[in-house]
Parts: sequence; structure tokens; C-alpha cells
Amino acid sequence: MSTSPHPLPNKAPTPGPVLAPAGGPQAGSSSKWLILLGVVVAGAVGYYFWSQREAASQKAVVAQASVRTATVQQGKLDKTIRLNGTTAAGKFVSLIAPQIRGSRSGRGRNGFNLANMNSTTVSSVASISSGVSAGAQSSGSAAAAGAAASVSSTGGTTTRSFGGSGATRAASSRIQRPTTQSSSASRNSSATQGSSGDVLGSTSSQLGSGLGGGGGTGGGGRGEFTLVLQDLVKPGTMVKKGDVVAEFDRQYMLLRLDDYRSNMETAKALLAQQRANLALARKTHELNVEKAKAAVEKAKLDLRTLPVLSQIDAEKARLALEEAEAQYKQQLAEGKEIDKAEKAQMRYAELEFKTLELELRRAEQNAERMVSRANIDGMTVMQNVFRGGEFAQIQAGDQIYPGQFFMQIVDPNSMVINATVNQVDADRLRVGSKAKVRFDAYPNLEVPAHVVNIAAVPKSGGFRASFVREIPVLLKIDVMDKKIIPDLSCSVDVLLESEEESTIAPLAGIFEEASTGKKFVYVREGVAWLRREVEVGLENYLMASVKGLRKGDVIALEPPPATAVQSAGRQ
Repeated sequence: MSTSPHPLPNKAPTPGPVLAPAGGPQAGSSSKWLILLGVVVAGAVGYYFWSQREAASQKAVVAQASVRTATVQQGKLDKTIRLNGTTAAGKFVSLIAPQIRGSRSGRGRNGFNLANMNSTTVSSVASISSGVSAGAQSSGSAAAAGAAASVSSTGGTTTRSFGGSGATRAASSRIQRPTTQSSSASRNSSATQGSSGDVLGSTSSQLGSGLGGGGGTGGGGRGEFTLVLQDLVKPGTMVKKGDVVAEFDRQYMLLRLDDYRSNMETAKALLAQQRANLALARKTHELNVEKAKAAVEKAKLDLRTLPVLSQIDAEKARLALEEAEAQYKQQLAEGKEIDKAEKAQMRYAELEFKTLELELRRAEQNAERMVSRANIDGMTVMQNVFRGGEFAQIQAGDQIYPGQFFMQIVDPNSMVINATVNQVDADRLRVGSKAKVRFDAYPNLEVPAHVVNIAAVPKSGGFRASFVREIPVLLKIDVMDKKIIPDLSCSVDVLLESEEESTIAPLAGIFEEASTGKKFVYVREGVAWLRREVEVGLENYLMASVKGLRKGDVIALEPPPATAVQSAGRQ
């Protein structure tokens, strides 16, 4: 058998004990402990400084968080002044209760005056006619009987005839003067009338006592002149020009109008009759004059028979001539007076007719005025009235007094702002200045406007102290909105100055040194506040234009803690 090519290794001998160097194991152990101790001490020191730094950082963050801040912006800055006012219509029509005109005594409505005059004229003409007839009869009998004398009396007219002359005292017939006293027939007719005094039997008194509460007497009952709204459009209604917007109770006024219209027709007939009667009286007087003249001529002819007459008859003939001449002169003299009386009667009748005509026109105008129509296109706005211990809008059924303002019709496309400005700020405003209007009723609504008028004198302070004076300012709204109606309270910011592309910061973040008057801000730099001086330009009530800041800078709105402030120069 062959042997292995690789012989087995020999077994190594076991090593014996070896002597260690003196102090070897003790020195290595202490150095490790020293290194470990150094590491621990270094870590503790680092942790201490790290904790202090974190505490300081937390304090700085807390200090910054407790200070109110604002961010600097870039844009347009407007300087404005704020006014307070109310909306109103620039184009409007105010409706007032009409003034009711007319006679309260009923003159011209009862128709008595012309009737009385006419009865007087008729009686006068009758007297004249009776005198003429009596004179003619006496004259005829005198011619037949010669010297026989007779005396007759008819209707208050006396005629004397003397034998032989046939003279007639017809001139003694005189036209009676106009009188204001009513004849018995007129008094009887007035007694048959109602309490209204209307010759046509108007029922205004009964209706007045039942509905108007006043009753009519003559033609002027309280019901006729009382203004009670019967129909009224609702507030806020859009109306067109010519539409009826309000109507007062016209029942009594229409009755009054009917009375005057009927009396007017009667008055025309009476006036024509008056003219005819006066013309008859004039002609009758002219006839009496001619007859008196004829009596004088006849008496003169009778004198030619004196040689054949007895002494008594001759004396009577002479007396008859004298009397005839005296009567003729009297008739001529009375002619002027009669003409004056005729003219006076005619003038009186014409004046009475014109009075009736005037009252008729007044009644027509009153009836027309008691219907109110819109003069422009627009919206109705009711006024307030004191009712039941409080103010309320006027409504149908309310009694309105003559001349009282009860409604407006406004054009909603012509709204203006009636505002006031304190006298101290008035010189800062200019006509044409732009403005922005905001409404208390609509917080999100803003419309442009401009100043159109600034009053020259201030008005009184009203409820304010007497030394407070405000100047009225009128502004025109440029862009209308359908929600804008009259009497809305609003605020107006009028533009005084403007600056484009400026750096804007709140006024609350700009501070001033009391000693030097320099302006500065606190700008946040990391966890600290940097005090920086700035220049202030245009400013308004809230913001200001500043130089020395940039867009995006955060500034403090109140002084930060002194420990967090660092000084810096102007940038």
C-alpha cells in the first residue's frame, strides 16, 4: 500500500506561562473612563446652551406673536372726507291739498238778489203804467167836461185834472228806488226753502249733517270745504303723467256746483227780464214827458178862451197852465234821476250776475282741484301725519288741511344726496369732486357720485348745540340702482387728493418721536423688530403713503418689547 503524499502535520507543543509587564492592565482602564467622562461633560454643556437658545427663541416668538402687525401694500391712496346725508329726488313734484275758495254765506247760490230786484222793477213799472193810464183817462174826461176837476189815485200814483185845461199830473208817478228788502212773495218763497237756502231744493244740508258732520247753510257748509282723502294710490307706485293719484271727497262740492249751474240759467233769464223792464220804465217815462208837454200846450190853448170864460174859470185855466208847466219841468228833472236809478239797477244786476258767475267758476275749479293728477312720470312717496299719538303715513280716509303737503312724485332716475359738512371742513370741498356713496340699508351697495353744489351760508345745528354750524352739500348720484329710493340714510366719502402707485402703511404703525418729531416704524426682521425711520406723504384717516418701506414688509401696529427691538438706519 502506498503512502500518503501529504504527511500529517506535527502536533504543536502547548505554550507555557508568560510573565506580563508591570502595571499594563490598570493603565488602559482609567484612560477609557476619562474619555467617557469628557464626552458626558461636553454633551451636558451643549445641551445646556441648546436649551438656553431654544428658550430665547421661544420667548422671541411669543413676543412677536403678542404684537399686532400689518403688511405694507403697494397701490393707490385716496384722501377723503366723510359726510352724512339722505337720499332725495332731484326731479320731483310736491302735491298739496287744494285751497277751497267760495262764499261761505251762500251769496249767489240762493238766487234771491236778482229775484228781489226783478220784483221791485216789476212793481215800479206797474206803478208807472197805472199813472200813465190814469193820466190819459183824466185828460180825456177834462177835455169832455171842460172845467170839471177830478182826483184819482191808483197804486200810489195820484193824478189831478182841472176843468178847462185838461192838465194831467202824470209826472207824479215816480219809479221806486231799488231796495234790498224782500217782497212778500220773495219772503214766502224763501220760507219754503230748505235750510241750505237753495231755490232748487238742494239736499246738501241733509247730506252734510249725515256725512260731512257740518251741514250746509246757504252754500258754505263745513262739508263742502272739508278735504277728506277718498282714493289714494299706494306708496311706491310707479305712475305716468296725467294719472289720478289722489281724489278728495267731492260729494258736497258737486252738489254746490249743480246749484250754481242751475241758478246761472235762472239768472240769465232774470237779467234779460231786468233789461226789458228797465227799458219799459224808460219808455214809460218818455211817454209821461210827452204827455206833460202836451198838457202844457193844451193849457196854453185853453188860455185863449179867457175872454169867454168866467173869472173863476179863467183863474183855473191860468193855474192849470202853471201846474202843467211845473209838472213838465219836474218830469224833465226826474228824467236824470230815473236814468241814474236805471243805471244803478242795471249795474247792481250785472254785479250780482258776475258774482254768481264767479262762484260758479270757483265751484268748477274746486271740483277739479279735488282730483290730483301726476305732473311727471315717477314714483309716489307719501308724507307722514300725526295720527293716534304717533307719526304714520297718510292714507285714504285722513282729513287733510288746505295747503298741507301730502305726497311727492319723484323721478327715481334723478336721485341726489342732501348732505352736510362741518364748517371747519367746508373749505376742503370743491364742486365736481368725486365721491363714493354707501347706504345703511344696503351695506354691500356702493355707487359713485360727485359734488354739484355747496351752500354759501351754514344752517343751524338743529338738535345740536347752537355753536355747531353745518353747511349743506348737494351731490348727484352718477350710476343709479333700482334699490335707491328717497329718504335713505347714507355716508359719502368725498375724494380730496389721490396718489397713484404709492407704498401704503397703516397710520397705527407709524410712530413719532416727541422730541424730534421724526417718524419711524418697527419692521420685523426674523425674530426681532428693527426700528426704522420713514418719511410720510399723503395720508387719510386710516392709511398713509411712506418712503423707507417695501411692499410685503411687516410692521408693528403697537410698540414691541424693548428687548426685541434693534436700531437701524434709514434704508
